[in-house]
Amino acid sequence: MVRLLSGRGPLGLVIALSLVLLSGATATAQVRERVRDKDKPKGDKPERVRFETYDHVEIHGSFYPSKAGGSAPCVILLHAIGGNREQEGWDELAEKLRPNYSVLTFDFRGHGDSTDVATGQGGFWTEPANGVLGRNINKKSISFKDFPPGYYPMLVNDIAAARHFLDLQSNAGRCNSSNIILIGEKDGATLGAFWLTTEWHRRLPVRNAFGVEVQGTGTPEGKDVACCVWLSLSPGIGRRTVPLNDWFTRRSPDIKDKVPMYFVYGEADERTRKLALTLANSLKSRNTSKTGKLTGTRGVERTKLEGRALLKPSLGVDKKILDYLDAVMDARGSNPPEKRTLSKMPYPVPINQFLQ
Repeated sequence: MVRLLSGRGPLGLVIALSLVLLSGATATAQVRERVRDKDKPKGDKPERVRFETYDHVEIHGSFYPSKAGGSAPCVILLHAIGGNREQEGWDELAEKLRPNYSVLTFDFRGHGDSTDVATGQGGFWTEPANGVLGRNINKKSISFKDFPPGYYPMLVNDIAAARHFLDLQSNAGRCNSSNIILIGEKDGATLGAFWLTTEWHRRLPVRNAFGVEVQGTGTPEGKDVACCVWLSLSPGIGRRTVPLNDWFTRRSPDIKDKVPMYFVYGEADERTRKLALTLANSLKSRNTSKTGKLTGTRGVERTKLEGRALLKPSLGVDKKILDYLDAVMDARGSNPPEKRTLSKMPYPVPINQFLQ
């Protein structure tokens, strides 16, 4: 049985879960979105993968396929701005998730190995939003150290590219991208919350009775997100404060009912604690569904540790996360795999539409 997951704080939020644990286009269709032969794993090591964003940044990641194969839900790990996919705690968490979940962790643009961009006309530098980084169309690399604060929301497009990669893997029968779980830390978590909000406004085309594709008439793609775990969720992206509560309850109201969230924070980290309790209370008070009621908090006593530092083995947060994911999947049920017709490149996220 799952142990009780309880939130501590003045609002006395408690999430009590006592649920039984449950134990076309393919990935080879595109050169940049498949595991390259030289990168294939030896034994059970994660696969080193690469995929491209809509504006031609080559994203490097590590893919941990589950032994559950095509039925395995997909977990995306999102590091904080300034971090990378190889930071302490990330690989350990991925391996603990791996028996039942396929896991993708990647370096956001300008971080870790994700520094290469396409040059020349039609490349990275000709995308208007990237103009704030300069106009040298022959420059081959970028670094987050050169990003102005206002540019950081563009990193949400890297999550969109990760989703595209997982859809390809799902089409190939290696995981099930109809069940996506986000685990993010600090402002990486906030980027995840941003992407989640936009997914509830993205609808794929559907063919009408005459066989004509009608754009934007399908079900929202946000339906595929099973839940989110936020480790010290930040109120902003970079230095820009974002309207998290507005995103979750007004702009995309389905989130509160259909995407449960688990807010984890250090009890002595006052700012993060208050934000987590405020958001969890708002979501729980407004939801009407069984799944939505699984939203809760986890305060780690007597620590100011933040983000991935909360995964320190002695704190037991990793076990709580595993219990929470299994409980959510048990309550929600697993969406069946869906064969997706995918475009060659990932879609651009309409950033300004949600930041105004």
